[in-house]
Amino acid sequence: MRGQSVDNTPAGIIENQDVCAKNCGNDVLCLESCKSALLNQASVSGDAGKCSGLSDEEEKICVERIQFNSALSSGNVENCNGLSFAQNCKDLILYNKMLVSNDKGICSGISDEKMRGKCEEV
Repeated sequence: MRGQSVDNTPAGIIENQDVCAKNCGNDVLCLESCKSALLNQASVSGDAGKCSGLSDEEEKICVERIQFNSALSSGNVENCNGLSFAQNCKDLILYNKMLVSNDKGICSGISDEKMRGKCEEV
């Protein structure tokens, strides 16, 4: 993978589990670059299938990032369900809704006291 460009086609990127380890061996810089590229491609495309080239733990993080991005884009707090940081996701969506609408009543739905306080101060 070192010195090679990453192909944007799914077949060229994700052929099997742990593609980065297969292509990079023990080259730490190559491994980190490869994993970062896979994570970024998955996030930008919203395609969780692109996460399958990562280790199990990294794949979980990648899928959560896609779900989080989707929740933020939709503005729907229900899309945060299942995330390991679901409440933070919901609080951020509510905060963003308040910023757009300037409706301070939305702040009361924010669980985190600090964020709720900031919301009410805006």
